[in-house]
Amino acid sequence: MNAKFTLTIAAFYLLSSGIAFADLADDKLDAVAALNKVAFEKIDGYLFQGWMQFDENDKNYVVYIGNRKYKALLDDGRGTTERANKCMEENIFDENPATGCSVNFDGEYLVESNMGSIEVKVKIWNVLFK
Repeated sequence: MNAKFTLTIAAFYLLSSGIAFADLADDKLDAVAALNKVAFEKIDGYLFQGWMQFDENDKNYVVYIGNRKYKALLDDGRGTTERANKCMEENIFDENPATGCSVNFDGEYLVESNMGSIEVKVKIWNVLFK
């Protein structure tokens, strides 16, 4: 068997095994994408102001649910926003979620799929500050 033929077989094997792996990831990502607009109730978490604010009149927020961090959209009126503005700013160098405002809330996942990447955010309402 010549070297060129052996190299061609090896390249085909590597490419075909990479395709099989991509299919496994694809199924998992499809499952995540299916969470779009799925609602949840009575979740505990920690709310922070985002660490980088571009507009002081339109702040951004993050919420930790367990050890996962999500961008959070507040959908609960002015009173909630005023209280959320008193929460600590997220410290990206010390991701201890317990330093944020302890909250309980209802909400839904917002999943955006764009050119092979997926971003998961949450929209939250009925926010109770503890």
